Amino acid sequence: MKSIGARMLVRGLAFSLSLVFAACSGGVTATPSAPAPVTKPQIKHVFTIILENQSYSNTFGATMPVPYLTQTAAAQGATLQNYYGTSHFSLGNYISLVSGQAVTTANQDDCTVSAIPNTGSEWTNVVQTSLGSYNQVQGTGCVYPAAVTTVADELSAAGYTWKGYMEDMGNDPTREAATCGSPIKGLGYPDNTSTAQVPPNYNEGGTEKVTDQYAARHNPFTYFHSLLDSGACAQHVVPLSSSTLPVDLEQIATTPNYVWITPNLCDDGHDVPCKTPGSPTTQTAENAFLAKWVPIITRSPAFQQDGLLIINFDEASPAVTSALGANTSGYDASSCCSEPSGENTNTPGEGPLGKAYASLGLLSFTGDGSGGGRTGAILISPFIKPGTVSSVGYNHYYVLRSIEDYFGLSYLGYSAYPGTTDFGTDVFGSTIQRYAITL
Repeated sequence: MKSIGARMLVRGLAFSLSLVFAACSGGVTATPSAPAPVTKPQIKHVFTIILENQSYSNTFGATMPVPYLTQTAAAQGATLQNYYGTSHFSLGNYISLVSGQAVTTANQDDCTVSAIPNTGSEWTNVVQTSLGSYNQVQGTGCVYPAAVTTVADELSAAGYTWKGYMEDMGNDPTREAATCGSPIKGLGYPDNTSTAQVPPNYNEGGTEKVTDQYAARHNPFTYFHSLLDSGACAQHVVPLSSSTLPVDLEQIATTPNYVWITPNLCDDGHDVPCKTPGSPTTQTAENAFLAKWVPIITRSPAFQQDGLLIINFDEASPAVTSALGANTSGYDASSCCSEPSGENTNTPGEGPLGKAYASLGLLSFTGDGSGGGRTGAILISPFIKPGTVSSVGYNHYYVLRSIEDYFGLSYLGYSAYPGTTDFGTDVFGSTIQRYAITL
């Protein structure tokens, strides 16, 4: 047992040390320091190129390779190995990317009239019956009421600029207008830009004219009355050509803060095989598209200053059997990241049209029907270390959440769902640095 004198000496030393700590901390008592905040890149120009209908094993494997994407672009950015679509078929994914809305059964079926009676739908207004959690619309139909806003609406309201560039849009004025690109027949009629581009037809290259391979269902801005009724869609959604995007990118002042790019049905990898003259295989056209447009983006002043390029896919396709053809078995309908199914279906990965085709033996699904399957994605930015590889799970709602964070916007729909975050340190690193982009 220590003596009283020894105990007093220990207490005195402890008190003296506490005074030293207090002096150093500027207060009477020392407090633990707060964790250092996670540094985020100051991104103010986001570019998105959305490709079509390929699973990760196709694109990043040996069967359906797109070497410019998986080798050249990946070497200059980050590969997201576990990026997922949110639904089948196409349109629901595009809707999720710009609004955070989960599918209605109509846009789940691409808002087309199917060759199978009573399984498709027309290009119609959403008839809303209620509003669920996270402002999810419960109802049927395709075009959302004006109260449902998009990231484009939010950007405009916050003083930022945006623009959509759609390849082939307006080439045939009997199908769609040269700006905005809504189906020319209007609401209540079949979408004549895509009726022939649903399974199983696209496995034969579809039947659309090779001069106009635009599909409205790959243009999400034409499905929101908030953009249609205000004229914003007609003002901000234009054809992709040498006289539009490259001219806009010449100066930072003329570069939109948010750029959306949709290739045509050949260049996005949708049609297998591609029927465009001079492109004997789909990956040839897709590869050439990326090799042309990605450097135009990455060499632009705005991208070099504070840009992020996202190259992703809408949904995973069945496994292709060769470079010139595909089968329709095994649609990957899995999901990641605890994706919520939404208010209108428990199986966003399996809609009425898909189930009808499955019942006839024309296609099948793998997974539990909870999402659009694993596709992978590539991110390129001066703030991303070249050759980065991430195994973290992401989906379309995470992309929307990231964009909203970069511009200080409110979270729309399921971008606010618990656990949904923006791209993290697995992509940008724990300390933000600048790297040279040589594409």
